[in-house]
Amino acid sequence: MISEKRVLKKKFWFTEREIETYQQFFDCRLSDIRKRFLSNGAFTGLRPYLDNFSWHPVTHNKWYTANFYPNMGLKMAETYGFLHEVYGSTVSGKNLCSAKDLDAFITERELNQVVIKHVGGGVGSNLFIIDQIDKTEKNFSYQTNTGKILTHNDLEAILKRVDGGLTGYLVEERLHLHPEVRKITGDGLSSLRFETLQYGRQVNKVQYAYIRLGLEGMATDHSIRNGVYVPVDLDTGMMNKGLDTSRPIEDQWVSKHPLTGITFEGKTVPNWREFKEMALKASISTPGLHRVGWDIFPSSNGPRLLEGNVGGGIVIDQLMFGGFFDNGVFDDWMRYLATPKPDGSFSWRFKHWNKGRRLKPFEQFVSSILQD
Repeated sequence: MISEKRVLKKKFWFTEREIETYQQFFDCRLSDIRKRFLSNGAFTGLRPYLDNFSWHPVTHNKWYTANFYPNMGLKMAETYGFLHEVYGSTVSGKNLCSAKDLDAFITERELNQVVIKHVGGGVGSNLFIIDQIDKTEKNFSYQTNTGKILTHNDLEAILKRVDGGLTGYLVEERLHLHPEVRKITGDGLSSLRFETLQYGRQVNKVQYAYIRLGLEGMATDHSIRNGVYVPVDLDTGMMNKGLDTSRPIEDQWVSKHPLTGITFEGKTVPNWREFKEMALKASISTPGLHRVGWDIFPSSNGPRLLEGNVGGGIVIDQLMFGGFFDNGVFDDWMRYLATPKPDGSFSWRFKHWNKGRRLKPFEQFVSSILQD
C-alpha cells in the first residue's frame, strides 16, 4: 500500500518541506493536505494558464518595467539610467558603463543617495540601497543601508553578475518610507504585495494582500531576511496579526514588530485606497499576465510601484490566508482562466510535468519528442 506522504509527493508534487510545514502549522492530517493546499510543483505546472510567456519580459526585466509602467500612468521611482559595461546609458544619453561613469553622474546631479538594482531581480541579493556617498577621495565609495561599503572594484565586479540570463543594473531614485510605516519598522524597509487576478474586462480583482515589515540593517523586507508578513484587510487596509517566520512554527503569529516593539495589529495602511487602485491599474495594463504579485512601496510621497512578480513560491501565502482550495483563490482561477485542478491522475501529471519551468537538456529532448 502506498503511503499518504508518497502520494502527496509523487502524484501532487509536494516536497518534504511543504508537507512538514503545512502539517505542523495547521495541525492537519496528511490526507487533508492535498484537499486544502496547492503544491509549489503543481502551481509551476499550471503557470501557462496564469501568465502568457510572451509577456514575461515586462516584469522579468526591470529595465522594461521601469520604462513600461510610467507610460501607463503608474508612479515609480525616478529612473536615472542603465548601468552596464557595454550598453550603459543615462536617460539623457550619456555613458553609464563603469564606476567612474557613475561617479560623474552622481556629481552632475548632486545626488547623495541612489538605488542600484539588478535588471534580473534576485530577491534583494542584487539590490544596493545607497544611503551615503563618500565624495572626498578621487574615486567615490558607496555605503548601503546595511553598512556595506562598495568601492570601484566592488562595482566593477557586480556589473558582471548574471541573474535570470540578464546583466546590468538600474540606477534609481532612493525612496523613503511613509512616516506612519516608519514608526513601525524604524529604519527597516517595507513594501506591500497585492496578488491580482485579471482576465480582460471580465475580471480585475485583488485576491489578497499583505505588507512586509523589514528589519533595520537588512537589504530587503523578505522572509529570508526575517521580514514579518502581515495580512491586510482588502476593504479597510487594516493590518492583522503577522507571520514572523524566524520564530518556531507554533509561535509565528505576532502583533508587534520584533525589533521596534511597536504594535501593528489594528493599524491601517496609509493611503490604502491608492494602493489598491495602483495594483488594479498595473494589472489591467498587463493583459497577458493574469496572476501577478505587485510590490508597491509606501513612500513619503504616496504609493510607488516597485515591480510585478509572476511565479514564485506560494507556501507563505497559504500559511497566511489558508489553502488555495479553501479560500476561493483556486475557484477564481478555474472560473475565469479554466485552470484545471490537480487530481493526482497520470493524465494530469503527464500533461503538466513540463510546463511553467526551465527544463533540463534531457527533459527538453523528451518534451520535444512528445510534442512532435
